[in-house]
Amino acid sequence: MTQESGSTGMQIVQKRNTVMRIGDILLKAGIASSPVGATGVVAWEILQSITQHVLAVKEERDKDRALSFMETLLEGRPNEEDADEILEHEVDPNDLYTLLRGALQDDEDAKTIHYAELLRKIALGRVQDDYKLYMVKAVRELSSRDIELLGKLYVTDRFNVMPDKGPRMDPKMLLEGTEVMDRLTNRNLSRLGLLDGDVNSLKPNSLTLLTAEILFRTSDLRPNALGLDQWREEKAIILTPQDDVATSFSIRIQEALRQCRIYSGFALLNSTLEAQVIPRVKEALILIVCIESKAIPNPSIDPRVAIKRFCMLQNDTVIKILASCPGGNSVDFASEIQASSELHVELSSNPDLSPLIERVNQLLDTKDAA
Repeated sequence: MTQESGSTGMQIVQKRNTVMRIGDILLKAGIASSPVGATGVVAWEILQSITQHVLAVKEERDKDRALSFMETLLEGRPNEEDADEILEHEVDPNDLYTLLRGALQDDEDAKTIHYAELLRKIALGRVQDDYKLYMVKAVRELSSRDIELLGKLYVTDRFNVMPDKGPRMDPKMLLEGTEVMDRLTNRNLSRLGLLDGDVNSLKPNSLTLLTAEILFRTSDLRPNALGLDQWREEKAIILTPQDDVATSFSIRIQEALRQCRIYSGFALLNSTLEAQVIPRVKEALILIVCIESKAIPNPSIDPRVAIKRFCMLQNDTVIKILASCPGGNSVDFASEIQASSELHVELSSNPDLSPLIERVNQLLDTKDAA
């Protein structure tokens, strides 16, 4: 947009997300000297120029936010009929004015979509009257950081999100931050009743989940939309001899499978090839670690007896990992079991498991495409 100053003939061209040095404003105003004048005229011109620039920036920002508000109100519809449907819903004009004004006056651009989503949910009848004023208060008083945490709490409650370590992320883990901003966010959520417990044992509640459902688009309440990873449905079982070398190597395999978003458990074989009892699964990726070990001295014992205790071979995919020390030979103690793949790996402090990752990803891609 272009705006002229009547007293100086100055033109201010304001683009979105553009900033200007004060010195550039003075230059555009034709003021190259010191901002101190005997009559105060120069100082007044500076003030007028800066005021007009600020007004131009605000006008442009308001236009951008209003556009974003309306786009959010209508977007995300599966088809044009649904987009038309939202326009047919009745809404209290006061709700529209209140939420649009709130979006324009808020300190954060990032919250515009949440104001608009709240209005959309009100129009669709998904916000009970008893909760409407509360939700308006929440979207006003929470920061975008606070609202993002609400979304993550919801996602970790509803999806099988991968933690940094362990099998599953507990939503309460997201509330254990010790940084100043973490504590402020927790305090803000607690103040509005969005968290239960004291400062050392906070946890989300039903209002936490409801508020997230109302302030977020459904497509944004997904792990990948909030920077989180989700375990795949497939599980893996690592069948390994019960000794230190084999177990240490199997832990590396477990870390490699994590890169494929597959959770895995161990089945440790002892001298009689009996496996520890772990939950049976309908379909699994079986990784048999074939490594020379004193834990399995009798190769005549069929390892299928152990495997069948926790899986169903006819539905499972089997990969054999034949591991050996440098210059040594691998020992296939499960020769009776037919594998879809066999991988040879040399044992070291940092074994190369990239072929395993590649093969597992191929199997997953094939399954996804089926």
